[in-house]
Amino acid sequence: MKTPFFLIAILFLLISCEPRDSENCHYTLKIKNNTNTVLFWYDASEPKITPGDIRTDPYYKPIKAFAGNNNTKIGEIHFIGGGRPSCIESLFDNKEETMYLFLFDSLQIAKKEWSEVVRDTLIIKRLDLKLKELKENNFTIEFNGK
Repeated sequence: MKTPFFLIAILFLLISCEPRDSENCHYTLKIKNNTNTVLFWYDASEPKITPGDIRTDPYYKPIKAFAGNNNTKIGEIHFIGGGRPSCIESLFDNKEETMYLFLFDSLQIAKKEWSEVVRDTLIIKRLDLKLKELKENNFTIEFNGK
């Protein structure tokens, strides 16, 4: 009777564990917010803000806002492909491809229509990220408000 329970417990632990980064596969992009602005962000493969409101799109899961001010909790983006964790490296088809990360002041955009956010380009910053830069910075981005 203990054997089935033991096997189920092991199976549960294996399924619930998050994958660990390796030399050629990183699952998490970390963002350290060194400002007092509460950030909201999303990543994209295009250099412009998507016209559809990502805040309410059930398909797109943008990262929730988090507090800055040298907060010890670093915000993280986890990439999913086909319902499973995906390596950040797999998002780049070639070494010169760019990933775009849009940072917003969550308080500034909270009560705005998304069309206003797009029209007025209400981003704090757009980061243009290359795989080489991400590797050099250990897949961690520090945002200092500039």
